[in-house]
Amino acid sequence: MFILFFYKCLVTAPIIPILQNLNLTKISMKTILTSLLFLLLSSVMEAQTTFNKADFQTPPQSTRVNTWWHWISGNITKEGITKDLESMKQQGIVQATILNIGGLNSINANVPIVKFNSPEWFELFQWALKEANRLNIHIGIHNCDGWSTSGGPWITPERSMKQFVWSKTSVEGGKAINTKLTQPIGMHNFYRDVAVVAYPMEEKPNSFQKALPVIEVNKVAVGTILTDGNPKTEINIRKGDVITVQLTSDFTTNKLVLFPHVIFEWGDMSQIKSQFILSSSNDGKVFNKITDLELMGVNKSITATIPATKARYFQLECTKGGYTVAELEMLKDEELPAYSPQVSYLLEKAASVNALSENSFEATPKNETKGIAENSIIDLSSQMSTDGILKWKAPKGKWQVIRFGYTTTGVKNGPATPEGTGLEADKMDTSALNFHFKQFASKLIQSAGQYKGNTFKFLLIDSWECQYQTWTKAFPKEFKNRRGYDITNWIPVLCGETVENTKLSEAFLHDFRKTISDLIDQNYYRHFSELCHQNQLEMHAEVIYANSGPYPPFDALKSNRYLDLPMTEFWASPNKEQFPHYESQERPTAGFPTYAALACNKPVIGSEAYTGYAHYSEAPVDLKPFGDAAYCSGINQMILHSYVLQPNDQKPGITLGQFAAHFNRNNPWWEYAQDWMTYQARIQYVLQKGEPVVDVIFFIGDQLPQYFSKSILNDLPYGFQASACNFDMLKNEAKVIDGRISFGGKQSFPLLALPKSQMMEYATLQRIAELVNDGAVVYGPKPTGMMSVGEIKTSTSAFNQLADQLWGNSGENTYGKGKVISGKPIGEVLMKLSVIPDMTTNTTNPWEIMFIHKTMEDADVYYVFNQQNKAINRELKFRIKDKEPEIWDPENGAILKPAVYSVEKNQIRLPVSLKAHESKLFVFKKGESTPFIQNVSLDGKQIFPQQQLTDTTYAIPQAVFKQGKFEFTSSLTGDYSYTSNENKGEKIHIIQPNILDIKAIKAKIEFFPIYNEVIQPVEVNQLKSLTDFDDPAIKYFAGKAKYTIGFTIPDNFVSSSDSILLNLGKMDATAEVFLNGNRLAYAWMPNTSLVVTGLLKTENKLEITVADVCRNRFIGDLIQFGSVKSLWTTSPIEKILNKDMPLKPSGLMGPLKLIGYIHPTD
Repeated sequence: MFILFFYKCLVTAPIIPILQNLNLTKISMKTILTSLLFLLLSSVMEAQTTFNKADFQTPPQSTRVNTWWHWISGNITKEGITKDLESMKQQGIVQATILNIGGLNSINANVPIVKFNSPEWFELFQWALKEANRLNIHIGIHNCDGWSTSGGPWITPERSMKQFVWSKTSVEGGKAINTKLTQPIGMHNFYRDVAVVAYPMEEKPNSFQKALPVIEVNKVAVGTILTDGNPKTEINIRKGDVITVQLTSDFTTNKLVLFPHVIFEWGDMSQIKSQFILSSSNDGKVFNKITDLELMGVNKSITATIPATKARYFQLECTKGGYTVAELEMLKDEELPAYSPQVSYLLEKAASVNALSENSFEATPKNETKGIAENSIIDLSSQMSTDGILKWKAPKGKWQVIRFGYTTTGVKNGPATPEGTGLEADKMDTSALNFHFKQFASKLIQSAGQYKGNTFKFLLIDSWECQYQTWTKAFPKEFKNRRGYDITNWIPVLCGETVENTKLSEAFLHDFRKTISDLIDQNYYRHFSELCHQNQLEMHAEVIYANSGPYPPFDALKSNRYLDLPMTEFWASPNKEQFPHYESQERPTAGFPTYAALACNKPVIGSEAYTGYAHYSEAPVDLKPFGDAAYCSGINQMILHSYVLQPNDQKPGITLGQFAAHFNRNNPWWEYAQDWMTYQARIQYVLQKGEPVVDVIFFIGDQLPQYFSKSILNDLPYGFQASACNFDMLKNEAKVIDGRISFGGKQSFPLLALPKSQMMEYATLQRIAELVNDGAVVYGPKPTGMMSVGEIKTSTSAFNQLADQLWGNSGENTYGKGKVISGKPIGEVLMKLSVIPDMTTNTTNPWEIMFIHKTMEDADVYYVFNQQNKAINRELKFRIKDKEPEIWDPENGAILKPAVYSVEKNQIRLPVSLKAHESKLFVFKKGESTPFIQNVSLDGKQIFPQQQLTDTTYAIPQAVFKQGKFEFTSSLTGDYSYTSNENKGEKIHIIQPNILDIKAIKAKIEFFPIYNEVIQPVEVNQLKSLTDFDDPAIKYFAGKAKYTIGFTIPDNFVSSSDSILLNLGKMDATAEVFLNGNRLAYAWMPNTSLVVTGLLKTENKLEITVADVCRNRFIGDLIQFGSVKSLWTTSPIEKILNKDMPLKPSGLMGPLKLIGYIHPTD
């Protein structure tokens, strides 16, 4: 109603006077008008849930494929911009995102280099907008140079991402202390104090500390860096470096302890290893080898047992690998290192390093109670001078004093050009983000002029690759406001100590991570969205994915709410040494951005699509299954990764370093990729409508970071779908209607599943109790522990009592109107709740078929993907009633209303034939009822429906109802009988299609290479891969090969067929096809069948121009010349391909076939 009222105001009355009467400032009026506009646009988007056949066949611009448009290292020209955009337009690309990139490899494209952020650069940006406007293409741009994340040379350390740092000083009390506290590390000459705290010290130094070691690295003294018990002070050790330890006297040891400190690495950090030689000496001159060491793992004390050795000097030489080392100690059997926190995985729990897995955040197995008493911690912040001098009358005893502060993380945006590289902006401070926005985004907006908000449509934040931020200037204040207690007394926990006990220390760390999450969510993502909207721009982003990877603690569902386009990414070629090869998955990939579709009412979910390696091997057919699987996961807007700007016509051109597929005009097959783009647009046109249908809502849990591994996702039987919710949704949106949970959308859900965790916040437990009391059914284990300091201190008894009431003493307990179930398989629970699978098949391996179901006002749609690289015939049962099926084929736009199916209670059973890796849309709509066939027999044996699971399946005849009769097509000749839904039984003889192999051909192949070589045409009388030719010029060909094929068909073939298809057989990669002067299609799939009814003659001329991949020419160069000579690319291709790798079959391989169908009617 609110939106409708203001819409009427905007349309029928001047709204400015209305707002002026509210005494609003110009700024607030502008903000309200902008917000209203976005609300109106959003309401229009939400209303677009219907779809029609004409738009499916010719998709509208709004649903077509987008691309990323990387501008590499200043190689930008007006000519290149224009040609790129015109090429995008030709292929159906309607939106491009500019990412200015540098630092990937050395590039010399023989064009003038344009420096980022220069007047010349902005002139080219304006040119891009002008040309995009001419071609009706939308443009967006990343918010800084590089793809990660938000930074630049204008960011000073004061405005940069920050980390907490600390130093410890031991003092003897009972007297006045006047000592200089060691300043913690300060990167980029930047350090600020936060607090000074002291606490009674009970630890006794180990023997290594008592021996007062003097350590040198490569004969340079390093002070106490490696012996201070601090993982944040470190030295970078590389192969060949030598660490020498000198002790005050002879020292006996039998173990070496090293603490490698690595904040971030892609891949499995547990497998990081280095090799060393350990030696000893009595005089510091002659060293004798003790042993070889291989140390594996990081961010923990790595212990190596060594032969008991007595010496005064020890030497550790790195012989392989290397990393940053924070601590080194020579110890005896039972001794602990100086840095030995009782809290397990402390650095991970303090959000300071990349966690190996969700297990890193499990509670310390044993609740150690020998911690520092909270009331014994003294705040000495006011007693330290600005130069670090502590003046304090210390009570008797030994005291540990922590000087605690923060510095920059030193992380920079990237990969960026030198002119655009700088520190990353503080993600917890809106003033830093405002400054960053002003330095670049505001200049873009000003430069865009009239194109702002139309052609120039959005700003992007790409994936989070800026490591970790653990502090900001206002953190203590924000922590107290949000968590309800002062952080000061808990600072020792961040520095390796235990306060009170490990249980409470773990709870503090949870509160600490939650505060980080809140601040990044509100002061980075939400605020950036506000800045975009204030400037009439959308915000697109790959918000921190959570679940896995090197990401900070974060509530991803919450932040996706702020976005106009939530985004994720998927890869199509994770192995740089192989062709893209799709492997079947058991389930669609789970992801918070895709869950945002339901959780945040975001109908369009974008994805950086088909990411891979720059080996020039992939064709659309190789990429297709990865995209089809992505559609099943909830993605419905492909954003190609990537179209790299080609400043000139050198081929195959500039790449994104070693990454990404090759979607650009200099790649041969791109010219004929239109129909693949249309294929994707048809799917997106449908899947961008409605809501994803799910059976179970699972609560992601209170833990941070968030992971899926403890959800019910991997326990769901085939045919059931689930989506995530967070605490905000439970608190603010969830309500119970007739025993089902609703979040305000079209659907309600029979079950709320909890994570497999015994930890929960009390507020969450209270909300779950309210929902169950109102009638909800909740599934999951009983929580036994709380997660926050405040709750543990005040609500332990109440928490335990409420949990006991909810779960009771059995696996199913009634509470109020609802119940809680635990200890039973999720499939059994759903069956008991009378929830049947959304889709099933009649085979023992249903996982071979992946699907997603969308529901909308007037229809239900299932997108179904055959994951197998082989054709299959299956029966599919859809959870649909009172609607009739249609099959929409995204490859060619054909729409079929099948007449063979059965209606069974609340399900429709449909026979389906799918080619290898084929996908189709099954649309169920209410409409005029037409007769259908409910069972089919072949030669007296019922083949549909089959009554039990089987791996023996039949190709069921295809039938449609036309003009009062059933019209049949079948791949098998036979005597069929059938019964209609009107119980009328009939028999019919069906003849399989007449297949004519086109073998007797006269073909000429003309070659148009993308490199400087003349290749003479060849004549052939049979088709084969170009790689099977003896001539190296053809064998290793890259470019376009035009086949002119003459063939003759029998006179009676056309007359004896009701319809005829031309099947092209095998081909790679894309092709343009003409028959007798008539353009048929741009082919991109093997065995493409094209309608040729009415186009055939006795003598026929078939012209097929095939564009292939460049892989074979690269390999040919390596074989023939030892290096790449024929082609020009910036890909490090010789590090990816080699002369021994297989060639990829290419060109037109056939066999060509004509398929004549006869359609008998009953």
